[in-house]
Amino acid sequence: MYLDGLFQFLRRKLHGVLAMTNKTMRFALASLAGVTAIVTAVVSYNYSVAAKAAAEISVKPFVMQQTLLNFTKNPSGDVLEQRILLRRQDSSEALIGTQFSQRGPITLRRVDWADGRSALLVDLIHARMSGFRPQLSIARRKERLFNFPANCVFQGESKAGEETLSGKLAYRVERQIAPDDRSTEWRLPDYECQAIQMVREKLQDGGWTKSFEARLDLFQEVDPDPNVFENWSVYEELRPSDLRARLYQSMGVTPEACPKCFEKGSAELDAKYEHAQTLQ
Repeated sequence: MYLDGLFQFLRRKLHGVLAMTNKTMRFALASLAGVTAIVTAVVSYNYSVAAKAAAEISVKPFVMQQTLLNFTKNPSGDVLEQRILLRRQDSSEALIGTQFSQRGPITLRRVDWADGRSALLVDLIHARMSGFRPQLSIARRKERLFNFPANCVFQGESKAGEETLSGKLAYRVERQIAPDDRSTEWRLPDYECQAIQMVREKLQDGGWTKSFEARLDLFQEVDPDPNVFENWSVYEELRPSDLRARLYQSMGVTPEACPKCFEKGSAELDAKYEHAQTLQ
């Protein structure tokens, strides 16, 4: 998992801090499909993986905006996060997420370049944590962009219909997670089955009730602002433990107010960070 795991860990920690003053933030944020795949398989390094990872590909660029909503306590939906996903023609992606609480908005930015470099950027403290994704992760992502399934349906899913969203043809795909739990995604076949909207529903009193939604606000086929990918050269590079401590300090969080925020385990995280400094 390495760098992907570190990014996920820091997002969960930040989520916990915000939840101290806003209980609605306790809902676990759904991961946008195709943005941050977590690779846990262990395989031997070989030329095939390296070749696929190094392959240059070309895709349609776009900018997408979403609002993430939690409906568990409010039928109108509580805003959890606003997201912007930007993709360049070379398949590099940037995800900007702004979370909200009584402490104010906090924005995290993740950039994944096509060559395998990744960075988590915290504009609030002008700091970054960067490294390389495993070559297997890079190869799998590029393979998925070129060999997406017919009708954008993966195993265990079914196509439920077609709609037009933001002027684009979208396939509505459903997955039955459990007898009382299902999800629906809208995917664009002309954009390598990119998911642009998602709804999670629970079966209650004989009917399906929405519990979570990643609602589409905007989708445009345009070249994204290059500054989003490159405007952090002056940001200070920090290890996970230092980045976490500085972020909490900037938010006025203390060990007394949030003991779990400063729990042990920094050495393991920092070791994984050091591992991600070289291409694996």
